[in-house]
Order: sequence, then structure tokens, then C-alpha cells
Amino acid sequence: MSSTQEVFHSIKGSIKDKINHPLLGSFIISWFFFNWKAVYFMLFSDNDSVYKLKTVSNIYSDIWLNLLFPLFSALILGFVLPWATALFTRSAARANEFYLNSQPLHYKKHSLTIEESNKLRDLYLTKDTETQSKLDEYRAELDKTIEECKSRIINIKDKYNKKYLLLAECKLEESLIKSSLVPNQQLNLKILQHFFDNLSDGNSCYVILEKEISLPNYELRNAYEKLRSLGYLVDLADEEHDDAPVGVTNEGIKYICDMKNQAINHSLN
Repeated sequence: MSSTQEVFHSIKGSIKDKINHPLLGSFIISWFFFNWKAVYFMLFSDNDSVYKLKTVSNIYSDIWLNLLFPLFSALILGFVLPWATALFTRSAARANEFYLNSQPLHYKKHSLTIEESNKLRDLYLTKDTETQSKLDEYRAELDKTIEECKSRIINIKDKYNKKYLLLAECKLEESLIKSSLVPNQQLNLKILQHFFDNLSDGNSCYVILEKEISLPNYELRNAYEKLRSLGYLVDLADEEHDDAPVGVTNEGIKYICDMKNQAINHSLN
């Protein structure tokens, strides 16, 4: 068994060496080039094998097509073409070397005359002046655009602030608020709405809210202190004391509007 495998591997290696040989490989390629019709006929014809062999023997048995032309072509591919490739590569390398060596001839260093130096300096100054002028124009246009954007932003903020104030001043029905907001939101809204509508201190607020909301005093105080900690309420006096008037901040007004908007959307849906 081992001797059979050795013979097989030997034959396989010999065939591989023959195919890889430059001259033999060139001859095979050339033979297929000159006899492709016979190969095509043998592979794809619908006739029987005997007819194919007779036809190929009669028509494609010319010694010029089967031997001389492929051999001549193989010699050209095997010997002439490598020399031509080497000659072309060497010629291209010499041409590239000549090109590189001739570059300094076209860019020799030389000293400028005073007139040429002055012209070059004036040219640079002119270009620099033109560039600075264009930059100044672009900066002016950019500053103008920035100011217009700032003005638009301020106008938009003023419009939104006015809308917030209008929404904060509007009164909603008690039933709508109770059906749309949770108890904690209702309590915060009533406290903020009281200070938005009235200028009063924290102590007087408890007395009024106790009449409107059936909650203990300490729960009102906790809610009031929480709103202050959130930045919704702030003392309007310079010094903090119990009798100082309390006002609603912009964040507080936004909270009032958000709660009313939530109640309105809930009623519409």
C-alpha cells in the first residue's frame, strides 16, 4: 500500500513539475490557443464519441496547428517575452531616474534683484491687505448675524413669557383640576397660584389655604418649604424674615403653566 502511494505521489510531483515548467506551460497555452475549436467540439458537441474522434482526426490533424505554431509561440513566450519585459523595466527605470535628476535643472536657486524683491513684497502686501479686508467684512457680517439671532431669541423669549403669564393668570374649574391632577400636584398648584395672584408672606398664606384645602397646617408648611427648596418661591425682600413678601419665580410660573396645560390636555383627551 505504501509503495503504491509513493508511486502516486511521484507521478503527481512529476506532472506538477512538467506543468510548472515555463516552456511546457507556454506550449500548452499556445496549443489551446490554436486548437480551441477542436477542444470546444470534443467537450460540447452532441455527437457520439466515435464521430468526434473521426472529425478531429480528419480536420484538426494539421502538424502546423498541433506542433509548429504552438512550439514557435511557446519559444516567444518563454524566451523573447521575459527579455522584452526586462528591457522595458530597465528602460522605464532609466527614464524615471533621468526625470528625477533633471528636476533640479528646472528649479535652480537664484538671487532676486532689488526690483523683483520689491515687486514680490508689494504683491504679498496687496494680497494680505485684500485678505484682511475680506476677513473684516466677514466678521462684520457675522457680528450682524449674531446680533439679529440674539434679538430674535429675546423676542421669542418675551412671547413665550407673555404666553406663560397669560396661562398662569387664567382660572380653571376646580373639578377640572381635581380630575386631571394628583393630590400633590393640586396642592402645589394652589400654593403657587395663591402667591402668583397675591402679594403675601408665608404665614398669612397658611390661614387662607387652610380654609380652601382641608389639610393640617404642618402639611401645608412642608409643601411650602418644598416649593421654596425647588426654587419655585422666593422672598422679595432683601433680608429673609417671616413677614417678608413671597413671590413666584419663573420656574414656578412654568410649573403653574405645565400643570394647567396637563389638566387641559387631559380634559380634551
